[in-house]
Amino acid sequence: TIKDGLEIILQANNLAYERRGNILYVMTEPEYRLLHGESFKDTRLVRTINLKYTKPEAIFKALEIVKSDIGKIIVDEESGTVILVDTAERIREMEKIVDSLDQPTLTKTFALQYTKAKEVQAVLNSRLDAKKTGTVVADERNNQVIVTAFPSRVKEAEEIIKGLDRKTKQVLLEVRVLKVILKDN
Repeated sequence: TIKDGLEIILQANNLAYERRGNILYVMTEPEYRLLHGESFKDTRLVRTINLKYTKPEAIFKALEIVKSDIGKIIVDEESGTVILVDTAERIREMEKIVDSLDQPTLTKTFALQYTKAKEVQAVLNSRLDAKKTGTVVADERNNQVIVTAFPSRVKEAEEIIKGLDRKTKQVLLEVRVLKVILKDN
């Protein structure tokens, strides 16, 4: 087409164009950059994602690996917003990642019968904090543990708590003390 032929000529001569109505204004690449603040050949798109559940810092680490060399990820912790600037293909990949990570968390309280809350908290913290997927708070006064995490992690924590909160095995010794008196006989 005529448009394809024009594109080839412009690209070969490092030129750009701007459409105003039915007229194309041809200019050099530097002139276009001065007028529009971006390169004519820039194929990047911008997407804004408002997170509902996850901290933007956690999302940033996952997206940093996927973004291209020309891409940018801007995070606003206060508003829970992530701005993605990249090619259309990479933005689609990053949006899938955000959808899988931005899940609601569940908070559940576990009452302990036999184990101390601080001991259970230490074990659960090593599991959840290592993966940065939740928090564990020990309520020593009521001997309870409060777990906040993804539903699958809460279920995992529940299994660990069941394994730790068991009655300590005890041994019953029945002893009879006999009095022995020694005589010459």
